[in-house]
Amino acid sequence: MKKNIIAIVVLIIISVLIYMYVQYTKALKYCWKINAGLTKIFSMGIKMVKMDLALDFKNSSDIDLSVYGYTFDISLNGIKVATVKNTDKQLIKANSFSVFNLGIEFSPEQAFKDNKTKLVELSSAFLANKKNILFSISGEVTAGILGMKVEKVPVLMDLSLAELLAPSVNQQQKCK
Repeated sequence: MKKNIIAIVVLIIISVLIYMYVQYTKALKYCWKINAGLTKIFSMGIKMVKMDLALDFKNSSDIDLSVYGYTFDISLNGIKVATVKNTDKQLIKANSFSVFNLGIEFSPEQAFKDNKTKLVELSSAFLANKKNILFSISGEVTAGILGMKVEKVPVLMDLSLAELLAPSVNQQQKCK
């Protein structure tokens, strides 16, 4: 009788550990996408750019995920123009999307002060063909699931300025 109880307890523990591992691996199959439809641009000029950039995050696991913070570098055509940091804890529900709004503010004139040629190229591209302006986000997110914290999960996204300014397709459909 005692052996049966021990066997059942061991079986339950192994089952729970397998379930936790499966959910952990699902959580690592995250998806970040820029959501152009929810992005708001308040001003865009040579002196100042102010915007709220919306990022969709897909949690593929059956368990809620905690995001403890993130740091993103924002670049235009390979030149870093801003850094966005957040240390507020955010909960991402199981099997769902959450939106992160990044408040971005920078001066292109200041960001490109050491490279006036790039600033002229960027200004020309802005007027002529916004497809030639690459908007990039790179950085790291600290997240956790089931009390296990994963440090420095990499995030890298690119989108042309034309795509960012265009009427949005549902970015959530791009995550599988």
